[in-house]
Amino acid sequence: MRWIGPAAAACRRAAVPASVLFAALAIFASPITSAAPPDSVADFYRGKQVRIVVGFGPGAAYDAFARLYARFLPKYIPGSPAIIVENKPGAASLIAANYIYSAAPKDGTVLATINRNMPLLQELGDKNVRFDAKNFTWIGSPSDYSSDGFFLLVRKDVAAQKSLLGDRTGDQITIAATARGSTSSDIAHLLKTTLNLNVRIIDGYRDDSALVLAVDNHEVDGAMIGITATNAVRPDWMRKGGEMTALLQFARSTRHELFPDAPTARELAKDQRTRDLIELAELPFKLGFPLIAPPEVPADRVAALQSAYMKMSADPEYLEQITNLRLMFSPVDGKSLLGTVKRIQSEPSSVKEDMKSVWGIER
Repeated sequence: MRWIGPAAAACRRAAVPASVLFAALAIFASPITSAAPPDSVADFYRGKQVRIVVGFGPGAAYDAFARLYARFLPKYIPGSPAIIVENKPGAASLIAANYIYSAAPKDGTVLATINRNMPLLQELGDKNVRFDAKNFTWIGSPSDYSSDGFFLLVRKDVAAQKSLLGDRTGDQITIAATARGSTSSDIAHLLKTTLNLNVRIIDGYRDDSALVLAVDNHEVDGAMIGITATNAVRPDWMRKGGEMTALLQFARSTRHELFPDAPTARELAKDQRTRDLIELAELPFKLGFPLIAPPEVPADRVAALQSAYMKMSADPEYLEQITNLRLMFSPVDGKSLLGTVKRIQSEPSSVKEDMKSVWGIER
């Protein structure tokens, strides 16, 4: 008679394959260990290279922040990936925004800094927009613009000779602006129309550095530009007693301490329609200089990137660089940025339709 061992006998009685039973017995016979679950985010990023796509050329404020991120953000991302900066200028960062939304890898290895005006551009039905801004992954921003301001800056010799208000077309102030869809262009056109500013706007300059050069070379009289953007490319413009003066300020409910004599756009608004348009156009400034990622990035990587951004924003060495570069700093987390985007999208359609006609851009 062939002897049947107890394990095999039990297998026959239960109609369970012997191989399965022996495997189970082996597991139970093995020592029990309590290994910690692997850090999937750190494992993913370790040894990888992350790209930050900048929708503007080198030297602009968006570029300056991106290069700071490349230095300081890696140590706060699990796995400490290397970060490189890639400039992809064009159409006031619309090219970069479209790329990030539809073509960039959706795995957290590609981030971008884009023009704060992109969500509003979408809402106004620009035919070249290929994204829904609320679906971007909003990481963070170095500024909610509370300490910044957007000014019409002109050379002092111009301010002494030409008037901003009125319709003396033969004595217009010439303003350099970047592409339509950018804040430097769209805000200038909005205020020219609604406040009857005595200005002529020359669109098409590449970026803030090009605007500043045009003013310095006397090609134009001035430009609309923010404090942070100015400090990134021409800090002496903001120096008291310098060659530039502010005639008007935007994205401010009160006058900035740097230019207490320059009225805000809200002060100059003569009716509710104008105030509504100004307030809609000011909303994107709350996004500051946003850092985003494509839609559909895995949730654990999104959380890690957002957390890393805010930790970096408290890094003493990072803050020292912000101070040295004289960049305005009031950091915003990704959740707050998304809230602002949704607020832009929920603004009354009647005001948006009015804005379309004011800007007169083919939509």
